[in-house]
Amino acid sequence: MWRALKHGAGKCTCRHPITPPPHLDGSTTNDNTTVITGSFNAPPNSAVTINGQLATLNVNGQFFVNDVPLALGQNIMTITLTTQDDQTTTQTLTITRTQARCLC
Repeated sequence: MWRALKHGAGKCTCRHPITPPPHLDGSTTNDNTTVITGSFNAPPNSAVTINGQLATLNVNGQFFVNDVPLALGQNIMTITLTTQDDQTTTQTLTITRTQARCLC
């Protein structure tokens, strides 16, 4: 299972894990947008953003953002969980967008 940064490592300033699905990191697509989903464990009134876009959260500890834009080449996705008292956990993943092949 792909794990969030642990307390004290990287940019993590709290102990609330955020976990995107493992198949996303390092994936390749020719689509110009993607859906990013994952799970989190945080107190009520926390927020999750992906590259600044506010994610939809559910009561089961899952988040998603539809239509996250992808530029050609590598795209670094920064997923940030912020608690009500401003503690943050940051997780990054990379998705590569390739040029679509013409089937002419």
